[in-house]
Amino acid sequence: MYSLYKRYLDPDDTIAACVSRGRSDLERELKFDRSDFDVAKQNYFESAERSKLCEVVPHSDIPPFSKDAYQDIYKKSLGSERATESSIRSNILDLAIAGKCPYCGANFVTDVDHFLPVSKFFKFSALTYNLVPSCHPCNKKKLSKYGDCVERSFFHPYFDRMDGVTWAFCEVGLSGRLRIEYKADPTACAELNVRVNHFLREIGVARTWKVHASHFLITKRSRFVSIFERKGTKGLRLYLESCFEDAVEEEISKNNWKTSLVSALLKTPEFFTIEGLSCIPEKKSLL
Repeated sequence: MYSLYKRYLDPDDTIAACVSRGRSDLERELKFDRSDFDVAKQNYFESAERSKLCEVVPHSDIPPFSKDAYQDIYKKSLGSERATESSIRSNILDLAIAGKCPYCGANFVTDVDHFLPVSKFFKFSALTYNLVPSCHPCNKKKLSKYGDCVERSFFHPYFDRMDGVTWAFCEVGLSGRLRIEYKADPTACAELNVRVNHFLREIGVARTWKVHASHFLITKRSRFVSIFERKGTKGLRLYLESCFEDAVEEEISKNNWKTSLVSALLKTPEFFTIEGLSCIPEKKSLL
């Protein structure tokens, strides 16, 4: 996960644009009385700043500020590329750095995710702070999950500043067959460790990273073997160190699949043997 800058967001932009036409009962109601939305917005902001969104109470379905009405505004105004206010949707997608999903940092964004699900928190359906650009796999895996306590709450791209903390860790096994596992850095504090592992598992980030890591190793295998045969362990280590430097420079977050993978390989003695390299599947064998 990497952090997004919420300073580029105006929490009132979406709701103002959505209700400006005044076609539905809710649009007309909110046009003249914004107190319902404003109270919900302030509650969201204060809770998110304290990393306590898990304590926000699900919304009551009381007309005219009802669940169906709020969700209808989102679907008609922001829910697709053909929506009335599609420019706002595009602006949210454009917040993703280099177009990469802030949850996994690996896939490109295609969707707008509701951080707190609209099934329970419908007043946040058009709240800008609750709309996160994401890739389709992360959005689909996350669904209505958000965490029921601080330890199991997901990282919020707009509010949790995680870029300065190293929490991603990779284990690589090359005994018999290739094994890759992503988890929290064991040196991290216990609370962060629990939260990271929950996040990696529940949103499917660990799986996404494993797919990217496997692809990297398979496509690089022939080069690894060639360097090892020509220059030995020292040459392969130097090449891997250059891969690490490239990953640090290329990736948008210090916590990513590539730097943690290459770091793990540098610490895995089996990788610098022909037997270890043979555990990585050959690209041609998969065709």
